[in-house]
Amino acid sequence: MHPDTTIPVKSDNSVFRIVDGEAVVVDVSGGMVSVINRVGTRIWELVDGSRTVREIAGLIAAEYNIAVQTALEDALGFLQELSRNELA
Repeated sequence: MHPDTTIPVKSDNSVFRIVDGEAVVVDVSGGMVSVINRVGTRIWELVDGSRTVREIAGLIAAEYNIAVQTALEDALGFLQELSRNELA
């Protein structure tokens, strides 16, 4: 996953709801349920099929007042986990 060119997209097989600031994501094809923390939820919200991983990380860095590199590493790890679970 290259942060400058990869544009993550939510899986068509996933549905979600935000409850108390955390996303509950369901893989409808496999029945898996994931609860995502607040930062992960914000990343999930930013995955819209138009932003690159780097753009998402930049927004996270600004919103949470953290270093861009830290946000990038965290976003990459989170998005790779979503990909492994076929949610994005």
